[in-house]
Amino acid sequence: MTEETNPVPIEAAGTPAIEPQQRIGRFRRWGTALDAWIGQVIRRAWPGAAAGAVIALLAGDSFLGSTGKTGFGLWADLLILPVAALLIGSLGGLLGLVALGSLMKLPKRAIWILFGIFSAFQFLAYTIWSSWVVVGAIVGGLIALALARGARKRLSLVMLAIAAALVVVPAVWFAWPGTDGHLAKETKSEPLDGPLDLPDPTESDSLEYGFLTYGSGTDRHREEYGESVTIKTDSVDASEFMPKLGAAWKDGERKWFWGFDGKSLPLNARVWYPKTGAGPFPLVLIVHGNHQMEVFSDGGYDWLGEHLASRGYLFASVDENFFNGNWVGDYSQGESYVRGWLLLKHLDLWKQWNATEGNPFFGKVDLSNIALIGHSRGGQAVVTAGAMNPLNVHPEDGNRKLSFHHGIRSIISIAPNDPYQPSGWPVTLTNVNFMTLFGGHDSDATGFWGQRPYFRTKFTDGNYWCKSAVYIYRGNHGQFNTVWGRYDQNPPARWVLNTKPLMAGDDQRKAAKAFITAFLEATLRGQKGYLDFLRDPRRGSSWLPEDIYATQFEDTNFRLITDYMEDIDQNTTTLPCGRIQFDRLKRVSENMLETRGYNTPIMQKVVFLGWERKDPKDPNTPYYSIELPDGQAARWELGPQSRVVFSMCNSTTDPKEVDLSVELEDQAGTRAHYILSAFRPLHPPMISRVSKAPKYFKFGVNRDYEQVLQTYELPIERFRAVSPQLDPGKLKTIRFVFDQTNGAEIILARVGVAVR
Repeated sequence: MTEETNPVPIEAAGTPAIEPQQRIGRFRRWGTALDAWIGQVIRRAWPGAAAGAVIALLAGDSFLGSTGKTGFGLWADLLILPVAALLIGSLGGLLGLVALGSLMKLPKRAIWILFGIFSAFQFLAYTIWSSWVVVGAIVGGLIALALARGARKRLSLVMLAIAAALVVVPAVWFAWPGTDGHLAKETKSEPLDGPLDLPDPTESDSLEYGFLTYGSGTDRHREEYGESVTIKTDSVDASEFMPKLGAAWKDGERKWFWGFDGKSLPLNARVWYPKTGAGPFPLVLIVHGNHQMEVFSDGGYDWLGEHLASRGYLFASVDENFFNGNWVGDYSQGESYVRGWLLLKHLDLWKQWNATEGNPFFGKVDLSNIALIGHSRGGQAVVTAGAMNPLNVHPEDGNRKLSFHHGIRSIISIAPNDPYQPSGWPVTLTNVNFMTLFGGHDSDATGFWGQRPYFRTKFTDGNYWCKSAVYIYRGNHGQFNTVWGRYDQNPPARWVLNTKPLMAGDDQRKAAKAFITAFLEATLRGQKGYLDFLRDPRRGSSWLPEDIYATQFEDTNFRLITDYMEDIDQNTTTLPCGRIQFDRLKRVSENMLETRGYNTPIMQKVVFLGWERKDPKDPNTPYYSIELPDGQAARWELGPQSRVVFSMCNSTTDPKEVDLSVELEDQAGTRAHYILSAFRPLHPPMISRVSKAPKYFKFGVNRDYEQVLQTYELPIERFRAVSPQLDPGKLKTIRFVFDQTNGAEIILARVGVAVR
């Protein structure tokens, strides 16, 4: 019989055996202890967390209410959102307590506050970031835990330090202006024809000027349009054009604030005028865009009004603040037409005053030389006004008669949008001079939208007209208006803006002053020498602050060969019977030019041309050639004084310098070759980062660069200096030869010639 032996567990070697039941019991004790510890932490932390979240919510609502301007006064602005949050939160907390209080192992006060904060945030989420409340809760919880443990204990000090860091670090980051390491650097070059010998357009002239206002005389908020108004004006009825905000109380609130609605819109403006000189003087009207309606925008252009008045212009800054948005909302650009229509009603006044004896402006207004300037939505307003001015009937209602027909010669659109499309068709400017300006670091407008009306502007009557597009690289949206300033967004969004790259406000306005004044002098006063500055700003570089300026320019001397809008055939030109040939290109693609914003094409086709030369010595060089129809150069009477014209830019973000050659060939086969950079180097990629945290806060921007065209006007006489046998009257081919850079991609647009 074998003696049975009990097996000895491994633990017997030194540790007593632990039964499975004992292990389970130990885990339960650990779980119970952990549960008790978590419960203790929650009990200690939740009052502070709740207080922190509530304080953050109410403080955020109060601050943002103060920036929203309800119209009831400062104390109402400070209290209206917090009171609403308390009421909504109390009701939400009560409902949460009734519905789920028996299911949650939390104190009733905690449940009430938890659901109250959640409810208030859901209803008022547009006023704050969710992180604001979360950080407030974490900070409050950490402080409560530290105080409960004893503020001088080591772990408590760590928790207090973390709480302080959660407050201080975001505050410092919000105050930090950002970075400018992305800024493009331009290769400096001198213009072939040297600087212009013309007076500096940014300098004020010697004329003494005065200031007055005209308006309703009954304005509730501004003395200049109240009892102190110089010329009292009647209101106008725009009710048939005015959109609604949706809920009737919203329209009622706006009427309560202003004291009027669309049935009686005032005609208000601030006027700077020459006090010396017989006149008549050109008339310039400027109109602001969509800012907070209670933060009056029309006073933000005094820098331009004083300047132009000293140079002999009548200048009026028009008040359209009553179209702007406020805390109840805005018209979502549905008011675009009436903004432009009201400008034409202002011109009716000036026409009347010019003919009225005893009026300060009797005989002083040059009604054949009028310019309209608009900023942001005002930029769309002036385009709308310019398009409506020559019409006899409304574009969407033939029974509604129009009879303005003012002498508008020039229109300037600053950082505009382009929403107004009567009957779904974009408005077109015809036989009027046009300029658009844009700041490359604009965080309000998502791209250079002013190019859309620029490309649509047409010249048909045989008189001289021109159009210009100006890109100011380090400019933004707001600094064209001194009321709007350096920040293109309201809090809290403004705290995320990258403002470090921006030029100083005075510099941005000086640049605008240079281009605007040069354009007005050329188009209203016939000083056409300033057009060469618009063609090439390098010729007036001493007038401008240091920056990169990209410009496009066309006038009635331009003859289009191709703008790629005619069809989908990449071998045809817009000019009938022309032909496009290319070889050895890595990419040839006709596409719409797009802005940096989401789904915002310019509605102008361009061609993308990419190449790669693996062996620089390979004689088979990539090229892209555009052939004119036989005899076309003779029909256009091209001569040595004519110019080859095209617009071009770098297509990628690659910072390397890109160069190429332009070659002309006549019907006899004579060729003349010129390197593009000898005329002007291509601009570097226009990279602009408007956000300090672009992955999370994009401001409607899809990419961090804008593809900005630059117009080149290459004198044919320069090519003839290389090959004197070249006959401009028999020009056959314009060829782009990619022989200077081994690999790159460019955009080419609107190729043609300027006949004079």
